[in-house]
Amino acid sequence: FAITPNIDKLSENATVFLNNQTQLAICAASRVSFLTGLRPDKTRVWDLKTKMRDMNPDVLTLPEHFKNNGYQTIGVGKIYDPRAVDSGRDRRSWSQPFITQNKLTFPEGYSFPAGGFYQGKENREIRGKLRKEAIAKGVDNINKYESERYKPPYEKADVPDGAYVDGAIANKAVEVLENIDTSQPFFLAVGFILTHLPFNAPTKYWDLYDRSSIPVASDPFIPENVHQNSIGRMGEFYNYELSDEKPTLEKPLSDEYSRKLIHGYFASISYIDNLIGKLMIELKSLDLHKNTMIVLWGDHGWHLGNDRKWGKHTLFERSLKSALIIKLPGDRHSKREINTVVESVDLYPTITVSYTHLRAHET
Repeated sequence: FAITPNIDKLSENATVFLNNQTQLAICAASRVSFLTGLRPDKTRVWDLKTKMRDMNPDVLTLPEHFKNNGYQTIGVGKIYDPRAVDSGRDRRSWSQPFITQNKLTFPEGYSFPAGGFYQGKENREIRGKLRKEAIAKGVDNINKYESERYKPPYEKADVPDGAYVDGAIANKAVEVLENIDTSQPFFLAVGFILTHLPFNAPTKYWDLYDRSSIPVASDPFIPENVHQNSIGRMGEFYNYELSDEKPTLEKPLSDEYSRKLIHGYFASISYIDNLIGKLMIELKSLDLHKNTMIVLWGDHGWHLGNDRKWGKHTLFERSLKSALIIKLPGDRHSKREINTVVESVDLYPTITVSYTHLRAHET
């Protein structure tokens, strides 16, 4: 149902894995597993606070492996979850300082989004008043103070793509490509935050969809013979204030509010699709697509009212199944769809072995 012309185009000459499973539906654990090629029982990162190198001081990460083999390794956006690594986003992984959010730039007339997410005029004004209030009270954690009082789960704002963090990440990635040293091979990791809550996207992406036609979950009930604790408490969703309704295990959201949230989810997907398109256009304009492997990957899935759940943090397929597309350099292959089960933990050896063969072939 989602409108994704750029991902569709990328898929035309790629392998699309339709049954890719992440190791855990938790940002930090999933990303550490992918980037180390190790399962969570080995990394011992199961949560959102354990540092990867506290548990595995000498682990060789995927970007570090490429760096050790003569590649420029450059990262921008959300690659590792920041809570699982040092302030340099695992300094050992990168050949130059990681591009964190405080290094992003925004279009003229826009500053960093309020609370990291909001660019709508009304939302910025409300968060701004709360910030002044917190400062006047001498509050230590100002962002927490704001978020506990005002944190909508979606935003539709008439702003340019670059006004939100993901748009700024894409612009920075394009800038990196324009200035990259092509005498050396490169490993560029670009991490978008959406489609994470809040579902915030420029108006034009919301306008792509007719809300009345948006499908709601066909299975908004707890599966038979499943303990209610398996659904989780939906704490992440509940953290967003100003929700029109709150789902419970006893009562699902109304179809009307469900469609509003799913509308935001689809708008977010189309927004990210356009940013991916910008990167693909830049690669082609610089003639880098001919020898660059592209991997599109998501760290987990998401329940949109399925199984009486909004969010992730379950062991159901809705949480564990994620996007995975691998495109080899150039347009040498037609689209292939793989329906058998694959795992994100296997991406590390797959990418490294594939590049060894590709470079040997080119030589």
